[in-house]
Amino acid sequence: MAICYRIDPSRAMIFTIFADTVTDSDFQDFMDALAQDPAFNPNFAHLVDWSQTASFKISTAVIAAVARKQLFSPHAKRAIVAPNDYIFGMARMFQMQQDGSLEVFRSLAEAQEWLGISEKIVPEPLNHNHARARSA
Repeated sequence: MAICYRIDPSRAMIFTIFADTVTDSDFQDFMDALAQDPAFNPNFAHLVDWSQTASFKISTAVIAAVARKQLFSPHAKRAIVAPNDYIFGMARMFQMQQDGSLEVFRSLAEAQEWLGISEKIVPEPLNHNHARARSA
């Protein structure tokens, strides 16, 4: 499992990349860590990229449990990139259980366009678990 996220307060954005194998506990641990991060703001936009995920082992029960937590404000724009059919379907299930502005895309370019991001500002390549970086 490798998860990398960056909170960029200057852009009011959070960028997350999931890679390799992601399990129920990985996903729950990440969501808990994000919620407890002092830089986290529920009003920030969130770009989630699942395109580097080789194995998605997250159950529908965990998807539903995380969706019920409603970590983000209904006003926060959130985009999920899921080129894999199975992950796309699970992301759509998550989307249906959310309030607010959340869309699922097949490509990073589509997600960035919807969020109004014109330059490449996603996190650096992954090199360790739960990597965290903050921009000032």
